[in-house]
Parts: sequence; C-alpha cells; structure tokens
Amino acid sequence: MALPQLIVRIIAGIAVVGFRSARQAYRQAANAAPKVEMQTPEWAQKLGFGSNERYQEMRLPEAINILGLTKADKLPEVKARFDHLLKANDPEKGGSEYLLGKIHGAHDMITRNLNEEMTIDQLAKKAAEFENANAKKDEL
Repeated sequence: MALPQLIVRIIAGIAVVGFRSARQAYRQAANAAPKVEMQTPEWAQKLGFGSNERYQEMRLPEAINILGLTKADKLPEVKARFDHLLKANDPEKGGSEYLLGKIHGAHDMITRNLNEEMTIDQLAKKAAEFENANAKKDEL
C-alpha cells in the first residue's frame, strides 16, 4: 500500500472516531441537562400562543381550506387528501414542519366531527348552527 493511501485511511479513521465521540458526548450532555419548562407570558396566552400542543385548535373553514376540500367531499376523500398532503409536505423531503402541523390539525378537526355519511357541507351547516346557538347564549 502506498504511503498517501495509508495516510488518507488513518485520517479517515480518526475522523470517524472523532465524530462518533462527539455525537456520544452531545447525547450524554443533552440527557444530563436539566429540563426547563418555559412559561408563556400572560399576554401571549390571551392571544392563543403558548400551547404545548403541536397545533392550535382551528375553526372549520380554515381546516377545509388547508385540506383543499369541496362541499361534496366525505370522509374517504378527507383521508385521501390528508395522505396526499402528508407525502407532499414530508419534512425529510424538504417539506415544512409548520405546514405539516397545520395539516394534522385540520385533519383532526374534521375527522373528529365528520361521520361516514356526512359531507363537508353538512358538517359546515352543523358547525354554523352550533356557533349561532352559542352566540345566542352569550347574548343572554
């Protein structure tokens, strides 16, 4: 084996060992670090920030827009659209984690309230009736 090849192999071996050592040291330091829970200021909580959830609760029109649904869509179309958007926005393939959170939030909001026979339009009417009833209660 030629001397330059031997030197390259030695340097590569040292680099690999150094990288593994640094990675292990980082993991140990991260595990040993105290867990700090951040407190959200009161003004931010009033504006809806600071939830420990991955996404904030959203309203139905926003959820419909995020998933790109039509009024005639039913649960199978919602699931198909959700799967398509998950693949298209995969962070490992350059997608946005923010958008992924919004997509999950929209899917959760709709599937929690939509049954197999209902269309998106029927769900929207049901949500509007519910909001109107709550608005009337607030007025009293």
